[in-house]
Amino acid sequence: MNFRFASWNVRNIGGVVEADRLLRLIEAQKPDLLALQEVNPKFHVKLASEGNFAWSACSLTLRRPSAGEPSDRKRGCSIFGRGPFVLSWLSLLNVVWCPEQTLVADLHCPAGPLVACSFHTPPGASHGDKKSRFLRAVAEWLAPRGSQTVFGVDANAPKTDHPNVTQNKWWRAGEPELLGSPEGKPPRRLHKLEDTLRAYLAANPEEMSKIESERPNGPLAVSYDRGHKGKKAFCRYDFIYATPDITVKRVCYLYDESREAGSDHGMVIADLELPERPTGHCPTGGTL
Repeated sequence: MNFRFASWNVRNIGGVVEADRLLRLIEAQKPDLLALQEVNPKFHVKLASEGNFAWSACSLTLRRPSAGEPSDRKRGCSIFGRGPFVLSWLSLLNVVWCPEQTLVADLHCPAGPLVACSFHTPPGASHGDKKSRFLRAVAEWLAPRGSQTVFGVDANAPKTDHPNVTQNKWWRAGEPELLGSPEGKPPRRLHKLEDTLRAYLAANPEEMSKIESERPNGPLAVSYDRGHKGKKAFCRYDFIYATPDITVKRVCYLYDESREAGSDHGMVIADLELPERPTGHCPTGGTL
């Protein structure tokens, strides 16, 4: 069963004009499942009201911000979906210090169950070692998951996204445990899910060769510019990961289009395929 999964940090957009541009880009890509980060409640409601998705969920409905909390605790993660995916259960990762920056959706479809997640990593510049603890907790939660799981994340890492993942450079501890290689020197990746872009490039070596020729030290794709004072520093902070039983058909990064729409992060799109299960069925269900 083929489906399109998209992940995007929408930068807490609240203005009507900016929101409309974001909505148009989302509509044009037609994702079956959409994981968003840095979502304010108004934008979530506006996207849900457009009618392009059968159901939606926002982490801020499961953990509402308290009075006096900083503004970043008032932005959350969302997941939107359409048929044949049916939402059956929602949860947050309460093992992290900011659970509203996580959202886990248990889904059903003709290919069986699927777990879809959206994560937003707190930046280390403002949260220090809390970033490391967040990434490590997410990686440990993912470790036992071996099938039909996919997530989108704004990881605020790595420092260097090298064509050879073992040569990646990191800002802080914890980052390679979520984003690194499962091989080589510790610390290693703790879970079985694979970076869909690297999986796609491994199956399409001519495209990897082109990237290595143009950017021998990376990044493999551009999703964010961490530069300042007019100096560019392009990097790949945004990812879609999937378990090895999910086939990666295509991956693309829409950095320029996303910037024009009003976000400072590029939307990531992965065309994926779940193994068919002839005896499976999609139960009826509601919307949260």
